[in-house]
Amino acid sequence: MTTPREQASGDGKIAVVKVGTEMIWVNNDYHVPHMRHICEQIHALREAGWQTVLVSSGAVAWGREYFRRKEGLVPPKEDETPQLKQMYATKGNIPLMNAWLSCDEQCTQILTHRPDLRLGHIIDVIRTTLAKNELPIVNGNDAANISELKYTDNDNLSTRIAAMIRASWHISLTSTGGIQGENGKVISFIQPGDGKWLQFIRHEQSKNGRGGMRRKGRLSAWLADKKGIPASITGGKEQFLEQRTIEDILLNTDTLLRGQRSVGTTFLPNILQQS
Repeated sequence: MTTPREQASGDGKIAVVKVGTEMIWVNNDYHVPHMRHICEQIHALREAGWQTVLVSSGAVAWGREYFRRKEGLVPPKEDETPQLKQMYATKGNIPLMNAWLSCDEQCTQILTHRPDLRLGHIIDVIRTTLAKNELPIVNGNDAANISELKYTDNDNLSTRIAAMIRASWHISLTSTGGIQGENGKVISFIQPGDGKWLQFIRHEQSKNGRGGMRRKGRLSAWLADKKGIPASITGGKEQFLEQRTIEDILLNTDTLLRGQRSVGTTFLPNILQQS
């Protein structure tokens, strides 16, 4: 009997792609063209030997908008209680998955919370899903978490999954397209242990998401420094449909690691941590 790890097909190249709310949220609804564009790239990468785990935000934003339309007014984001956010998420999870299914019927929803990851169970489920040539779309099971949704922040969740599944690359798709340094220019590469990028980060979250660039950067640095996993922060909402960003990274990993091309901001891996 084969294990889930042995069932996973291909040559072992697994990418974890985290999609931020702002990348798929336009005019107070899911932006299906962006979602379809992501799915098309994942299909093309499958043919090239890459397997992809997608961690998608967006459920809370949909639930918040639903109740705004239903009741005419919702509390400001900073005044939302954990229970209210959990209710928004439970309302938005089904529409979120339906939107992804409209782009790719070969996708499977996986909701997880802390014990699932601690025991490694969810990693086996993800590997089994990949072995069936399905796209696992992972999100935190917010209703089952009694903390203030901190654990199920999807930046944190995707990072944990990448580390546990020993991914070959982690990509975080954001509306800004990378970490902006001096004069607003995107920093192309960050070497292991280099924390100078932090001086350029402002203390703010995205409009509809829970994370922020500081958190994304710290988690990407942790993956690169401590786990030897390259991590890219990229995207760019305005030009996203004109580019094939995910493919551009994963089909050109060698030139990226040598610094011969850049796509957003890439945290280069600590080779001493690679096994």
